[in-house]
Amino acid sequence: MKNSNPYSLHHRQIIPWYDTTAVCWALIIFMLAVFGFAIVGISVARSEAKFQSYLWVPAALCAVSGAVLFSLAWRLLKRRLRRGTE
Repeated sequence: MKNSNPYSLHHRQIIPWYDTTAVCWALIIFMLAVFGFAIVGISVARSEAKFQSYLWVPAALCAVSGAVLFSLAWRLLKRRLRRGTE
């Protein structure tokens, strides 16, 4: 006998544990802390003449954490919009 519910258990997409909403929010909070740490690192590297050659390290950290933040926020936004249309 066929189930009349189009969103039955057999048709649902299984989300891995590392892509759950709670893990994404925890990573967003962690990436915000890393982004802030990188911003402070950039300001320290710019203020000290002997550290200016190492400015690329906090700048790269800032770029990577910003990209991860954007990716996670985009994923959560798409998930919320998709859930609203179901």
